[in-house]
Amino acid sequence: MTPLLSICIPTYNRAPFISELLLSIENNFLDNVEVVVSDNASDDETPSIVESFIDRGMPIKYFRNDTNIGADRNFDSCVRKASGRFCWFIGSDDVMVDGSLGIILKKISENQDVDVFLVNKSDYDISLKREKKVRRALDGCDEKFDLNSDQSRLGALASGLGYIGAICIRKESWISVDASKYIGTAYIHVYILQTLIKLGRKFMYVSDSLLKWRFDNDSFLSESKALGRLDIEINYIRITRDVFGDGAILDRVGRFIMNSNILWQIVSSKLKGAFSFSMFALVFRELFWIKGSYRIFAVCLTPGFMFRIARDMKHCVVQYSNE
Repeated sequence: MTPLLSICIPTYNRAPFISELLLSIENNFLDNVEVVVSDNASDDETPSIVESFIDRGMPIKYFRNDTNIGADRNFDSCVRKASGRFCWFIGSDDVMVDGSLGIILKKISENQDVDVFLVNKSDYDISLKREKKVRRALDGCDEKFDLNSDQSRLGALASGLGYIGAICIRKESWISVDASKYIGTAYIHVYILQTLIKLGRKFMYVSDSLLKWRFDNDSFLSESKALGRLDIEINYIRITRDVFGDGAILDRVGRFIMNSNILWQIVSSKLKGAFSFSMFALVFRELFWIKGSYRIFAVCLTPGFMFRIARDMKHCVVQYSNE
């Protein structure tokens, strides 16, 4: 029998975390669900960890690529190897909240006309012990989207697609979009979802927080370094221009990505001493047209030691308040 839902887990060298994710799925497991792990040639303990869950009876379809085929191809491969009518991506360092599978299965069953469910999450530090408050593009939105409504609603929807674990998509809808041009952007899923928005497919926002996400645990940062990671964030804006052209949606997406993803990336690079003139040049060349971009240029020009002082002062205040 074809399962209703495939939990799709693309992974690469996440052995310290994937056991915690699989355990959370095991504790939530329900009928009509399968788990698909697409391992992008990890050279850590990932294979043995996944095999240990298979050995104790968890229904996991485990695929290991011979070589690292890149994030985008691995996302796509994970969907194509899945058997479910819907595919829910979950990051291999995330953790499923208790009751999440029941909620998403109920949403799918009760909303047969929806192609994409966008799942809310809670952001935590890397230990999953301290929750962080992060602004989201879809904050305050109703659960059901009317794609014939005003441009600001479409802009909010188009802005909230970057986090891969937020996506539960009808498999045939994913496959229907030719995204080969965007292999290598790390945002193939953004192109697919924005294309579905433009085609008028139905979306639904699941406001319940179904996942715990480890903030600032970005594998792309270690693989592509700071400049490459910044370019990935700008890819989101480039894709939006390709799909929607210039106009209100691009303006909304550009401002949101600049003030959240890109600003965070620059500050993180400053704190780690990884910011370079090449990063400033990239930001200036790509973002000068966005309203309010002067703020991000000011952050670029602020010396890194000032951010480190501010961080250390904050840590001191938090420690003092806890004593």
